[in-house]
Amino acid sequence: MRCARTTRNLLAKVVIATSAAAFVTLSFSAPASAFTHVVREGENLSSLANKFYGSPSYEVVLVAANGLDLQGGSKPVPGMRLEIPSLGSHRAEPGETWYSIATRTLGDGRRADLLARANHAVAWIPPADGQSVVLPYHLTVVAVDGETVFRLSTRFYGNATRAWEINAYNGFNETSAFKRGDVVLIPLTDLPLTNVAKLEEQASTFGFEDKRDARPVIEKEVGALALEMKRGDFVAAIARGNRILALRGLLPEETSRTLFSLVEAYVSLGAFSLAERTCAAFRAVDPKAVLEPVYTSPKILRACTPPANEAPSGAKP
Repeated sequence: MRCARTTRNLLAKVVIATSAAAFVTLSFSAPASAFTHVVREGENLSSLANKFYGSPSYEVVLVAANGLDLQGGSKPVPGMRLEIPSLGSHRAEPGETWYSIATRTLGDGRRADLLARANHAVAWIPPADGQSVVLPYHLTVVAVDGETVFRLSTRFYGNATRAWEINAYNGFNETSAFKRGDVVLIPLTDLPLTNVAKLEEQASTFGFEDKRDARPVIEKEVGALALEMKRGDFVAAIARGNRILALRGLLPEETSRTLFSLVEAYVSLGAFSLAERTCAAFRAVDPKAVLEPVYTSPKILRACTPPANEAPSGAKP
């Protein structure tokens, strides 16, 4: 993709100009949330787990969320920035079902059953209009030699009997065997933040008063998104991409790049309607972008091609 980037900043909502008189607002939910904590002197993973979740048993979540198990068991040091996982949220819109919400926020409608159960509901009864829907945190785990779904279930859920949930969420069958380097998503629905954690969450990622303070987090998130796209972890990329769009202080090219990454991720998961909407947002904020057929997937070109009677925003008639 070769883009001439003349974009404006995009926060949680993108306004798309569909004609001179009509606008459509595309809302990006937060499929999974997290906030950043800067490690202080005397803190360790166990004490942080107890501080933020009320139990040191959540140390395994902090380890995996920050890739510390991939770095030879690295320990946090003062000044290190850690991602503290928390649950996301979505406001149910009229006509939405658990299937459509799961498709939109989790990347796959087949995850509707887990989503409904996480909200004490059943998948065949739609949520009420305006209902606040809790979204699971996607914990990305890279398999090591000898890894099994039962071990993962025991490590993150406390018992092996929930292994079927991990299989169902990832589309694995009961006989699926992991190879070293395989990426597995662990949907976490039980992340009870303490009051201290809630206060720090409010003051962290989404509450920078000085945009300069946000740069390290933005750069880390954008870099992590690029890695997830490169390794084909599209569900995690969708969660992170939407989270990035809600950050303050994004540079224009970061907004544009994040939107296009979401287009690629939605196309890869077969969510073409979402890809089309997201590409419309991408074109609205970057009207001079040129998608070269030589460098761009035909499926992405199709998602980004408006109907014959509708010229893209910024295009000449």
